[in-house]
Amino acid sequence: MRMALTIGSLLSLGLPGIGRTFAEAVLPGYRWVVEEQQIICRQADLGLAADESVYPEGLTVAPNGDLLMAACVNSGLGMAIRAPAAGKTIILRSSDRGKTWRKQGVLEHRGTAGYDPRDGALEGMVMTDTGRLVAIYYIHQQGIAFNGPESPYHVPGGNNIRFTAKSSRQWGAYSDDEGATWHYVPMDIRPFQSMYAHACSQIFEAADGTLVASFAGHRTQAELDSGISGNGIVRSHDGGRSWGDATPIVHAQPGSGLWYNENQVLPLPDGRWLCMMRLNDNNCVPVFPLTICRSYSHDQGRTWTYPVRTQFHGGEPGLGFLPDGAIMCVQTAAPKAVTVTTPSTVGMSSRVFDDKTAFRGLLYEVSYDHGLTWAYFGKLYMAEPGSPEHIGSPIIRPLDADTAIAVYHRGDKDWSTKFPDLDPGRYGGPQFIGASWLRKVPPDDPRVAELNARRP
Repeated sequence: MRMALTIGSLLSLGLPGIGRTFAEAVLPGYRWVVEEQQIICRQADLGLAADESVYPEGLTVAPNGDLLMAACVNSGLGMAIRAPAAGKTIILRSSDRGKTWRKQGVLEHRGTAGYDPRDGALEGMVMTDTGRLVAIYYIHQQGIAFNGPESPYHVPGGNNIRFTAKSSRQWGAYSDDEGATWHYVPMDIRPFQSMYAHACSQIFEAADGTLVASFAGHRTQAELDSGISGNGIVRSHDGGRSWGDATPIVHAQPGSGLWYNENQVLPLPDGRWLCMMRLNDNNCVPVFPLTICRSYSHDQGRTWTYPVRTQFHGGEPGLGFLPDGAIMCVQTAAPKAVTVTTPSTVGMSSRVFDDKTAFRGLLYEVSYDHGLTWAYFGKLYMAEPGSPEHIGSPIIRPLDADTAIAVYHRGDKDWSTKFPDLDPGRYGGPQFIGASWLRKVPPDDPRVAELNARRP
């Protein structure tokens, strides 16, 4: 049986917090905890060299209930040790709730003048109601530098990373045979000039059949010159055969130092859309660049509320429904507790981020009031102490009424000893795919004691 949570089905269930106001939201008599975690796809499983990387960039459900996953082999994320021999995304299938996987098909990455297909990346693969697999494919190029003291955007003691160049080529992709063969189709992202879709673009199908994907990018030369980006969405009104009708979620504001990037959008049962997004605040002193922000749209993504900062701090947010209709957000956790100072309307404002959310791994939080507040949060995956691995790109999907799965990329603590010839400065070593399974348990289960209480 295919587990498909639609907006209508969520409303009909009468679940805690669904269709209710914030004041009416209540917690159910159970909590969601991590029951199991394991590596589900290593390089060797796909016939890849050990120093290549593979990322989960789409997770969806086939009509017969099997899971389909897009495993993207590329260096376009800027974290791979070396470029693969050929760019491709391998479509995998699981008939046992994500425990084991077999090859279903391959999407060979395409290139164009000046853009190498080995730098391409697939994002957001979803199975539509018509049985079509739809995804986003893009090739992104960028230059990054530091704002020195001579720059008008320099913040003494702050985060002074900025873009010096940014461009992309992008297409839609679709398959009518569950990933065995694929077709590329046009994509128009105007008014944006670039698309970066990593940790974005988990495509959803709106009530009217429109397909919606999110991304980060710049719209104007002034935004690029100031070295920051904003966020947007792009739509398909014909079942994934073409893409366009792009609109901003949040504009980059040159001179603000507020760099919005990785984001996820989720349609809510009350008709609004929720976006959770990463903010790199270049004004923070000392450097603490990552904050998760929240924004809503009341008009199908045409306009959005100004992003409000939450108390969670990390990157690569993943957003999805749990089987009971609650919203779960997962992000890469901040690695250490710090105190930061940022400008405010009344002077300098200091904030302390404690060790409850400071560890290397993935943090998850659960909301029963449409993302307005988070009832509790916990640790989805923890790296071994001292591990340099990079962790992120989480995707959440319900499996049945009592369980859900989250997949993500992760690494290995000992990669530097396994690959002594590689540059130790590279970002976390080769990555592969891990998964955590969540189950709802009674509040007296010992694992509930490890969760943390409500935070805004």
